[in-house]
Amino acid sequence: MHVLFRTLLAAVLLAGTAVAAQAQNLIQNGSFETPVVAPGTYQEFPVGAAAIPKWEITGEVGSVAVISTTLSGNGFTFQAKSGQQSLDLTGGSNGQTGVQQTVATTPGAAYELTFHVGNVYDLGGAFGSSSTVNVYVNGILLTSVRNAAGKNSNNQVWKKVSVAFQANADTSTGKMRKPVKVR
Repeated sequence: MHVLFRTLLAAVLLAGTAVAAQAQNLIQNGSFETPVVAPGTYQEFPVGAAAIPKWEITGEVGSVAVISTTLSGNGFTFQAKSGQQSLDLTGGSNGQTGVQQTVATTPGAAYELTFHVGNVYDLGGAFGSSSTVNVYVNGILLTSVRNAAGKNSNNQVWKKVSVAFQANADTSTGKMRKPVKVR
């Protein structure tokens, strides 16, 4: 199996923060539970495929992969942060790939996008030692998140991230993707 798992996402949540008691998750299929992949496996989906419900797979070339929480490889276990699955933005390629979802928002309202970035620390190995995700809302880069945790662990280690933004339209599109590699 030749797959480079480096940039994993789980449990994406977008909630309005204006009234915390009324906040609800606007993201659908945020833990990538559909489509269901067989236990201990993964399934790749190319850019442009309408394969992960509620998500659009973006990029110029490449793929993303939905991963079963029981997947193991090269001595590492890729357990999901929540649920039974997670998403690998690297897929089976090193292309610049990502996912995005558009949700209804209220102009001027405050929102918080919360997600987890997974990493296995495999210095000098196939998986590398860090995972990075760029986060955009409506095409504007909000943050670049790096997770280099997991040294001396055989399990994927998750880093929780929250990013606040103010909506400027009736809909907002959140995108998460691998950064461009500078050579």
